[in-house]
Amino acid sequence: MSATIRLPRIVSQDLAVKLNEKPAKALSTARRVEEKTFAGDTISEIALDETVETRILKGATVSIGLRGGDWHYCLHPVEFGLPESGRLVLEAALRKLPESDDIDVPGLIADQKLARELVKTAATARIPRIASLDRDQAAEIISRYSVGFGAIELLLSDPLIEDVIVSAPSSSNLVCVVTRLQKGRSGSAYCRTNLRVSEEQLSSLVSKASIFHGGELSTTKPILEMEIPHLKTRLSAAAEPASHHGISLAFRRRSEQLWTLPRLIAENSLSWTAAGFLSLCCEARASIVVAGGRGSGKTTLLASLLPELPDVGRTLVMEDTEEIPTLQLQREGLSIQTLSLAGGIEKASSVMRAALRMGDGAIVVGEIRGEEARILFESMRTGTASSSVLGTLHASDSNAVRDRIVLDMGLSEKSFQAIDLIVMTRQRKDPVTGTSTRHVSEIGCVCTEGGGGLIAPLFKVDDQDNWVTCPFEIRKLGALGDRMAAHVGIPMDRIVQASRTRGFLKKMQAAEWQRTGDNRTVSVKVTRAINRLPVDYASPPDPIALRESALSKIWEGVG
Repeated sequence: MSATIRLPRIVSQDLAVKLNEKPAKALSTARRVEEKTFAGDTISEIALDETVETRILKGATVSIGLRGGDWHYCLHPVEFGLPESGRLVLEAALRKLPESDDIDVPGLIADQKLARELVKTAATARIPRIASLDRDQAAEIISRYSVGFGAIELLLSDPLIEDVIVSAPSSSNLVCVVTRLQKGRSGSAYCRTNLRVSEEQLSSLVSKASIFHGGELSTTKPILEMEIPHLKTRLSAAAEPASHHGISLAFRRRSEQLWTLPRLIAENSLSWTAAGFLSLCCEARASIVVAGGRGSGKTTLLASLLPELPDVGRTLVMEDTEEIPTLQLQREGLSIQTLSLAGGIEKASSVMRAALRMGDGAIVVGEIRGEEARILFESMRTGTASSSVLGTLHASDSNAVRDRIVLDMGLSEKSFQAIDLIVMTRQRKDPVTGTSTRHVSEIGCVCTEGGGGLIAPLFKVDDQDNWVTCPFEIRKLGALGDRMAAHVGIPMDRIVQASRTRGFLKKMQAAEWQRTGDNRTVSVKVTRAINRLPVDYASPPDPIALRESALSKIWEGVG
């Protein structure tokens, strides 16, 4: 290694090897008895009124519960359990780390995950012994604070975390998280943590993210968005003048779970009859728009529809930010490929045109917007898109979907009428528990009868949050009804009954998952096996016989 290439004085302070900034002083003195500080992160001791669940992470434990009626997520990192003398030793090791000639600086800049391993290797041999902490643990801590994101990285390592939010000024605001709950509780909770991050540490975090993953955050470019692949996270950052009082951050963590319709039934996010109807619509190659607000579960529902598509070609997924777990779906046996829409209007339009020439499989668009939407809807209208088209859209209700497409995007009413179904999702907060759940609130059919393009509700949630099947005339399904008859082989007058039958089979999957906790029972493989069972009967089938058929397929698929 060239003698001129040196690691920064304190790697965790803005990676000064690139930025040439003066390192900040190490912080290790507790402000008060109930607070401990290490390398710019401060942990407060919070006494919960009720502990709902505990978690064990690599390098920390977590207590989640209520205090004064509010949800709290209390992080207990290993380093904060050390006496102050131990934390001082670790901080001294952080300062001495740049003097190591064992670290390949070009390797550090190339890849953040690699950088963590390089620093751990170097630190393991050099760090002094600390009581109650082995060398591997100490090296992990050094690595996390030098080229990682400190205590925030521990939050992002929790597979149940959905969002991590840092408000400005960071030194006086607790970090907040959104986490899914377990232990018999459904939904997610917005929690205050017991962690605060200094402005210096937050600036360091953004600088490291910029160096490893590209981008810039400055007064001339006060907004930054980037992917952090090794943490399965997307970072959105704002600085002055866009963010008053300093840097603010939001991390959106991608779920590691594969969602299927049976899982949504089990989570009470979707009625089993509506799930059966959506399954048959996907099998009939329907064009479906999933709409709702931010965080309402649009992408989760979209991903859960993919295993329901017929296996007639490769499914193409187009996103500017990768959220649909295509690699996991490939491992489950789906023929699926991701194309990136990132890079501006011209690139997105080119990708969309290319996708329309890349086979007869379904086209899935992570978020419908911009010029590429015009290409997509025109292809749906003219028949160029030969299979299903599915996508998400930000809209408050089904009528707002029309406004977004016709008024905001400037597309024709005929283009809007190329949509078969509009599925609305929403987030609902329980006023008693304070938790939030996401569910499908309405499924509507775009009716082309008379050329009006009216939206007829088929299923929806009433004011008491009960699922109801709306009375509708089968003929209003129009072209969708014809395709269901042609592709699925179901006569028009038996579509509702067939939907109930398919939904009942999925309900059995959901029940078996709840009974056993075995994720394989609601896997893509088993879901597709269940879909091969017959659903068209001249008269309502025997539920006991259906249940036995479903259980046989489930455990045959589980093996």
